[in-house]
Amino acid sequence: MYFFVALLVLPLTLLVLWTTSFAWLTNARRLRRLFTAELALCGAGALVAIVLITTTPPDDLGAGAADFTPVWGWVLLFSSVLSCMMVAVLWALTALLALRHQRPRDNTSGESHIVRSTVGRHPVLSAVAGTVALFLLVIAPTSHIFHTNRDDLVPPDSVSAEVDAFRATLKNTPEIISSDVVAKRGGYGGDGSPNNPSIWLITAAVTAAPGTTAAHNAADILRQGLATAGSVVRSFGVLTVTGDGYSDTTVEFDDQQDSRTVGKLVDTGLLLRTVPGVQAVAVSDSALPSITIASPSRWSDTVRDLRAQPGFGSDALPSVTVITPGRAGSDALIGSVVVDRTVPDQVTLTGLATIANQTGVTSLVYDSARPRGSQAGWRPTLTITTTTTATRGDVAQQLTAFDTQPALAVGTPRAIYTVNAETDEIGSGITGYLGLPEGTPEPDDLAPLPEPPPDPEMLAATCAENEKLVRTLLDNGGDLAGIHGTPSIDTTNCATGTGTTVVGRVTIPIFDIADTADPAYNTIVASWNSQGYTSKDRAGPLELRTGGPLKLLAISGGPAGITITATSY
Repeated sequence: MYFFVALLVLPLTLLVLWTTSFAWLTNARRLRRLFTAELALCGAGALVAIVLITTTPPDDLGAGAADFTPVWGWVLLFSSVLSCMMVAVLWALTALLALRHQRPRDNTSGESHIVRSTVGRHPVLSAVAGTVALFLLVIAPTSHIFHTNRDDLVPPDSVSAEVDAFRATLKNTPEIISSDVVAKRGGYGGDGSPNNPSIWLITAAVTAAPGTTAAHNAADILRQGLATAGSVVRSFGVLTVTGDGYSDTTVEFDDQQDSRTVGKLVDTGLLLRTVPGVQAVAVSDSALPSITIASPSRWSDTVRDLRAQPGFGSDALPSVTVITPGRAGSDALIGSVVVDRTVPDQVTLTGLATIANQTGVTSLVYDSARPRGSQAGWRPTLTITTTTTATRGDVAQQLTAFDTQPALAVGTPRAIYTVNAETDEIGSGITGYLGLPEGTPEPDDLAPLPEPPPDPEMLAATCAENEKLVRTLLDNGGDLAGIHGTPSIDTTNCATGTGTTVVGRVTIPIFDIADTADPAYNTIVASWNSQGYTSKDRAGPLELRTGGPLKLLAISGGPAGITITATSY
């Protein structure tokens, strides 16, 4: 901003000096007074513009005003400066004409006839009128250039009401120590009208009080607020967790997430911030969690500590991106490594850190994230950028000499690498496979991709249905026998989220009501036949049946009665 202002003011200053010199040469007092008054008015306008741009607090103006005020401020600044320049040029020309046509004998005051006829006897009023005219002349086109239609910058009443209600809710929550809610234009959905809520976005930033409970409560309040606002306009939230002696943690999610998902995101952030040496944690519903550490030299120790965390490598937290930022004042990353339970191994990680720390290496990105649902095989990727082509060649040589045996031993395929120099043209980098000479064809070591994770809601529904089938079959056995036993149902797979298999078992005390078990046994088996369990097999004293809604049925007789076991799919 300051560079832009200086760029406009510099030619104005030169014009002021040039025009002033002619004004003094003509001894035109009214010209000088007029010139000074007009520049003062333009300068005041520029000053007001700068104040509007730099000092207007958004919260005092309501939703949308934060966008509206700076735009109008820029228009005012642009118009004021341009008006000053036009005034300077106009009166410079007047001064030149006055110098050429002065008649000192007819005008003892030293004024020229050109000055008198142009300025008149009221220079200040002339200055005001001239400046206003010039200002209006300039602001008309520039207002269109800068899109200063206030209706385009202020959200509709429905969105503003959601912002105000959201702010009040957050400010009245004790677990939240600071909050901010703003509405901004996010696109041109629907008919593109600014009164259409679909083109607006609400973003809410919240800082939670220290403590695990406070973090979860603040996240839940934020989620509920996003869901309420989401009925009118798309909404996004950022929760920051501070204190407790750990690094700051940010958790981002939108209005589509349920309480279970948000709770898992918060748990992930709270877990990762306890890893030693972590400077920052970022968790999102749309990207891998990330931790930031100071140097590639700490990659090996940090990943070792990370893998020791409970739950790391499971479906809830399969992988994490370890980030090392660039030097102070730079937005670039020195390194970014995606790690899971086994990849990359410690030997590979140490070698990558050695390269990342070398002079001339500006960035290193190792991605071991395993895509799901693709039919193709999986291979890690490694991208390195260097400052010169000489360094690029040195790094490529080091990659061909990498020790990949530890990685191959645990089933990790060789990473495909690309080394680029900053001076290279696109596509001119060196490409190869880690630990193999340059130019080697792709090795036949692709790892199979994991199956897509099951939908939790679908898993729960399937488990509930399987448990119902198992219980019904066991109860029917008691009905047919004329006496019930006490069933036991094992839903361990469902509880741990590892499957949908339900196993039920019951012993019917048939000898409490009969001298023999054969009639009840045969009645139960006949009922199974009618349900499609017609395939027979035996395993010792057990008679096995398959082919029906359940995966496997087993029945046997013994001193305690008739024992039935049912196993679902």
